[in-house]
Amino acid sequence: MAEIRARVDFRVGSKSDIDAELLSFHGLKTDKEHVAIIFRQADSTQEAPLVRMHSECLTGDVFHSSRCDCGEQLDETINLMGEVGALSFTCAKKVVESGSTTK
Repeated sequence: MAEIRARVDFRVGSKSDIDAELLSFHGLKTDKEHVAIIFRQADSTQEAPLVRMHSECLTGDVFHSSRCDCGEQLDETINLMGEVGALSFTCAKKVVESGSTTK
């Protein structure tokens, strides 16, 4: 069973104007650390919140590399989820590179 290690309030988005909560957890099948971004307390206020898995991509998310569109996808997701309330999980880049997609 997964164990929550920390919950931290912070602001996200290209202008840091969207309130969210960062949740750090581990204990799934791989026993690796994972994070979730929670918007508008969706984990406790919605019966079936919108959920999006996001690939871990330093070059796209942080540096907005032209090699991929991960950064653009993340920006769009943050804006939408900040409006409706939702959960966004980060998963390993290998999922995307293996042929799956996050779109």
